[in-house]
Amino acid sequence: MLLRRYRLCQQEGIVYFARAKPSVMKRTPLVVIIFLSSLSCTFAQQKVFKYCEIRTYYVSSFTNTKLSVDVRMGNVDSLFSFKDTTVVSNLVKVKTLKTLPDVLNYMSSLGWAPVSGMPPYLSASICFRREFDSSELSGH
Repeated sequence: MLLRRYRLCQQEGIVYFARAKPSVMKRTPLVVIIFLSSLSCTFAQQKVFKYCEIRTYYVSSFTNTKLSVDVRMGNVDSLFSFKDTTVVSNLVKVKTLKTLPDVLNYMSSLGWAPVSGMPPYLSASICFRREFDSSELSGH
């Protein structure tokens, strides 16, 4: 191993050891690693947070009390539009759930995380957010 790093040289009758120049094969992996790391930075996706609000309130009649769920995604359609239409259709399915824990568990299973909320006395208002790639949004 030591002999590979040095080479035997002779100049004007003097014999000495000089440090060997690194070969092309030793430099190639370093160049490839630097190139690939710079390439991966250029393909990084921009992350975007999207928010929605879930409002729950109880509707009582003479026989029972029922949970009603309302989904609010915002009034400006261009701010909440996705290339994959299942994102919005999955949010609309929240309206069919019967209890507040079911709503929270379902939203969590879709990848939405609660950001803020009001205490659920007679009604609850919970804001959720989810991170998307900008490539998943239409108009970006």
